[in-house]
Amino acid sequence: MSPYAVRIVLFSSCLVSCAASFHESSSSKAQAHFIAGNLYENEDRLDKAMKEYQKVLMLDPENPVVHQRIGALYIRKGDFQGSIRWFAKSLELDPDDTKTRLLLALIDLSLRKFEDAKKQYEIILVQDPQNLKALSSLADLYVIQGKNTEAIEIYHKIIATESKDPLIYFNLGILYSKQGKIEEAVGFFKKAVDADSSYADAHVALAVIDEQQGDLESAIDEYQKVIQLEPLSSKIYHHLGEVYYQQGKFEKAVRQYQIALELDSKDIDLYLELAYLYLKQQKIDEAVEVLQKGLQLREKQDQVFLILGLANGANAQYDDAVAAYQSAIDAAPTNPRAYFYLGATFEQMGKRQKAISALK
Repeated sequence: MSPYAVRIVLFSSCLVSCAASFHESSSSKAQAHFIAGNLYENEDRLDKAMKEYQKVLMLDPENPVVHQRIGALYIRKGDFQGSIRWFAKSLELDPDDTKTRLLLALIDLSLRKFEDAKKQYEIILVQDPQNLKALSSLADLYVIQGKNTEAIEIYHKIIATESKDPLIYFNLGILYSKQGKIEEAVGFFKKAVDADSSYADAHVALAVIDEQQGDLESAIDEYQKVIQLEPLSSKIYHHLGEVYYQQGKFEKAVRQYQIALELDSKDIDLYLELAYLYLKQQKIDEAVEVLQKGLQLREKQDQVFLILGLANGANAQYDDAVAAYQSAIDAAPTNPRAYFYLGATFEQMGKRQKAISALK
């Protein structure tokens, strides 16, 4: 189920308890059918609930709450398209029902009816210019459409309402970074962590920018903060290992890769990078051991065999190196590096004709 679908189902379920009071002018018979429909709905007997609500409409056809409830039933059945006309009719009868309008906009988003969703948000904002749900949802819609300037404008309107939501600051940071406005991006990422020091994504964003700007110590500091928040995230240890590698602190880098592999033994890139790091340290046996484990994943086989060939060559085990390079070629026949290293190895072995053939 898509994220939009989950949000729609949760929102529609909330309407059971959040819906406006049933019309006092409705007949007692209509009210009895409505209550029965609610009971059936709470028991997940949706078809019976639908029949009861239809009976209400026969007695009270202009009741917006009942149209809303039928729309919610369509959602629970997974028929988002079918729910639209019921919510639209409910809003026609009660234009000020913000909750139903927000739900209809969310359905439009899930069906990629972006202009229809935008229209619903704009109607809400005419009624209530500081409605935070409508403002944030409209900004999110602009992001989906790639209208980053418009999204930034809306997010600033949210901040103007004195909202301290770290997600808004974070989103602004992301959008400014996309525009290449790094100083502004950093400022909003810092505001996000000021609002919520446990906001891991904002710390990661700051670490990435520090790394790009060459401030590796600050990047390390931010990644270590994330590790305190998410100690089981293999990706953070991976990133931290890369920073230590850039600093030439190979032992520290190795330790981060080892921890990352303990947390995620299915990430082939960790095997490849750790093996290459061992090669940089002339720890050939360790590199070979890591690559042998990586081969079991059966991913990126050409790259694994390529580094394995380098390891065997560094140990002067040229026959094993040749076998590894040939396996790399079998896995990816168009990989030029495999042919180059194969040719170079044949040259080292004094097999010039084979070297020439491989380099062709």
